[in-house]
Amino acid sequence: MTSPGPESGLLVEIPQAERVVRRFRERLDPSARLGVPAHITVLYPFIPPAGLDAAVLGQLERLFAAVDAGTNSGSLRTAVCEGNPNR
Repeated sequence: MTSPGPESGLLVEIPQAERVVRRFRERLDPSARLGVPAHITVLYPFIPPAGLDAAVLGQLERLFAAVDAGTNSGSLRTAVCEGNPNR
């Protein structure tokens, strides 16, 4: 089976969870081995990585501007990976 190529996902990083879930993720979650931090997936797949331009990132920034980064709510991030790490 061939890889579909790069994909993107919309994630909310949860760094506070990393110390608790790291050992499980390293063993069970292929995305952890790709360097994806502890997170909640908002949307996967998102849009083709070639479409992640300044306009899209600006829209996301405005959409999530109401989220206070100083709380335990995490931070929004787009992640791009080659293929689906869960296949």
